[in-house]
Amino acid sequence: QVELDVTSYNAAMSVCERSDEWQRALCLVRKMRQVALEADTFTYNSAISACGAGQRWIDSVYMLADMRQQCLELDVVSFNSAISACEKSHRWQGALHLLSDLSRQRVEPTAVTYSALLSACDKSEQWQRAVHLLRDMRVRHLEPDEVASSIGISACDKGEHWEQVLCLLVDTVLCRRARDAAVEKVVISAFDKGFQERFV
Repeated sequence: QVELDVTSYNAAMSVCERSDEWQRALCLVRKMRQVALEADTFTYNSAISACGAGQRWIDSVYMLADMRQQCLELDVVSFNSAISACEKSHRWQGALHLLSDLSRQRVEPTAVTYSALLSACDKSEQWQRAVHLLRDMRVRHLEPDEVASSIGISACDKGEHWEQVLCLLVDTVLCRRARDAAVEKVVISAFDKGFQERFV
C-alpha cells in the first residue's frame, strides 16, 4: 500500500481548487489530520480558494483560524482567497474585517486584495467605503488596475455621487488605464446626473 505524503495531498487539493470541489477540499484537510500529516500553507490556501469558489465564506474564515491554531504562516494569498470568498458571498463587512486582520498580521495587501474588496463594496452599494479603499491604495502606492477603477466608478455612480465618479475618472486617465465601454457608460450617466442637479 502506497502512503501518501503532504505533496500528494497538495496535488489533490490543487485539483479540488481548480474544479471548485470545496467539499472534497475540506475532506482532504480532515483526512490529513487523521493520518497525522501536517498540512502546510499551500494546503490551506488551496482549501480556502476552493471554499470561496463555492461561496462558502464562513468555511474560508474557519480555515484561516485553523491556520493560526496550527502556527502556520498566513500570507497575502491566504487573505486574498478569504476576502474573495466574502466578496462572492456579498459579505463586505467580513471582507473589510479581513483587511484589518491582514494589517495586524503585518501582511502587505496587493492590488488583487483591493480589487476583491472593491467588488464586495460595489455589490452592496457601499460607495463611500469603495472611495476610501481607492484612497488607501494610493497611500500604499498601489495603482488601481482597470478592474479596480471600473468598480470604484460603478460604486460611486450607484450612490449617485457623480462628483466622485468624475474624480475617479481623472485618476484613471492619469494612471493611463484604458476605459472600456462599461466605464464610459457609467461616466456618461454621471455627467447626466451632474447636469440635471445643476440645471433642473
